Amino acid sequence: MVLLLIVVLATAVGVTLRLYTTYSADVIHNHVTAFTVVSDHEVHVQFIVQKDSDSAATCSIRARARDGETVGQANVVVPAHSPETMNYTLATRKKAIIGEVLRCVPGEHVERGSPAFH
Repeated sequence: MVLLLIVVLATAVGVTLRLYTTYSADVIHNHVTAFTVVSDHEVHVQFIVQKDSDSAATCSIRARARDGETVGQANVVVPAHSPETMNYTLATRKKAIIGEVLRCVPGEHVERGSPAFH
């Protein structure tokens, strides 16, 4: 019985370590350091992306109007070996009050039609 418990615990630890090493390298942290509403049709977003320097990432940027409506959105590629601080001017279809980074994912994932809302 004790041997079975030891085997189960060892297996659980092994699986946990395997999952951690497989997926922890892909964790990308980001946060907006500043945004400026440039005009009724542009918002400038400055953000920091913390990732493995040898890897590219793609960040989804969004601008919202006072009522919460999304008025601009784009996927921004952050190349490998790029500086942590990124700057992006996002086109909007009407005046935005905020620019934000929704998420960043590993790799270059620019979809056809991005950026949206010209």
